[in-house]
Amino acid sequence: HEAKGLLAELLELEDVLGQPGRWPLDVIAAWVGPSGADQDFRLPDLAIEVKAVGPDAAGVTISSLEQLE
Repeated sequence: HEAKGLLAELLELEDVLGQPGRWPLDVIAAWVGPSGADQDFRLPDLAIEVKAVGPDAAGVTISSLEQLE
């Protein structure tokens, strides 16, 4: 479960790094991962909560309303 979540966050990191105008060091610094923040990435103009699911998943669990901000 944890490895799947880490892999999903690394794939999202790669995606965010590919966005025009994103500086690599800013994107890496924005990755807060399992530190307890509401979202996994916190950029000034963007917050992302990454959820990883398996192929048979029927849904995901959101642990707080703050994750949806």
